[in-house]
Amino acid sequence: MTNLAVFPIRTSKECTTVSPATYGICLIINVHSDYYNSTLDYLVKRKPHHLCIFFSVHTFWPKITTYATCFNGLCQFWLWKISSKEKIALKATDLIDNFQSLAKYEVKPPIPIEDIIERYLGLKLLYDDLEKIFGTKDALGATYVKSKIICINERLFENGSEGRLVFTCAHEVGHWVLHRQYIEAQEKDAPKQVIVSKRRNSKEPIEWQADYFASCLLMPEKEIREAFEKVCAPEAIVVKNAINESDQGTGEEPFVEQWPFIAAAMCEAGGFSNVSKHAMIIRLQDLGLLVNKTKTRMDWETILGCDL
Repeated sequence: MTNLAVFPIRTSKECTTVSPATYGICLIINVHSDYYNSTLDYLVKRKPHHLCIFFSVHTFWPKITTYATCFNGLCQFWLWKISSKEKIALKATDLIDNFQSLAKYEVKPPIPIEDIIERYLGLKLLYDDLEKIFGTKDALGATYVKSKIICINERLFENGSEGRLVFTCAHEVGHWVLHRQYIEAQEKDAPKQVIVSKRRNSKEPIEWQADYFASCLLMPEKEIREAFEKVCAPEAIVVKNAINESDQGTGEEPFVEQWPFIAAAMCEAGGFSNVSKHAMIIRLQDLGLLVNKTKTRMDWETILGCDL
């Protein structure tokens, strides 16, 4: 099976939003050229496990679809639109606003993700043994587009982390909002209209997009900044030490190992009771409120334990 991912791009900036490292082979097509055509011919014949094609909107689209059919049915062919973080954040905000209009009350953290799924989106929310269904141990959730079902791996209950469970629900909502139209357009067979979220695929475009959507949905920027000002300060915290390395031992200089405590304080101050400390740390970094200038890679599993 070859996974052929095709990305239409309009600017070089759009191209950089997807990491070519995710794929075994990456080819960027910007102009009509015999060189690019011959290169594609060569790649198709090799039938690589992953083939990622970026093409400009000016490139002849039928040529690309021809290459998809050259795999003689051995190709899983997806066309994904690259969404910017700004657009994803707006979609998450719109979803909260629309649910708020339906619910007739002001929606504040903790964001009621189950109500959003069932009451506003009209989807069924189920819990099942996805490891058994899909034959893999890293399946977290699945979105069945045609059936209008979001299914979460029931084994997430085992570690007792509400944050991981809620984030997975929000992640699948991200797939529904951002990606279902592509599945509907490209898979006519209803049983194949499913997106399975796996840990191993976390760096793939549709997965980081769904992750970012979940982060914006559960931790809206406005509420995050308000809570951060209460807990810390209006300005960002810039960390230069991995551990407490203050010469005087006063502990005045911030260090990375303090972050879980900051995250816990944020969850309490902002009402983010259904968010894990790990998710909060990532959100604070993404918004530029926590800046790590150390070169130390933190062992989050050891620091945070089950709260990942």
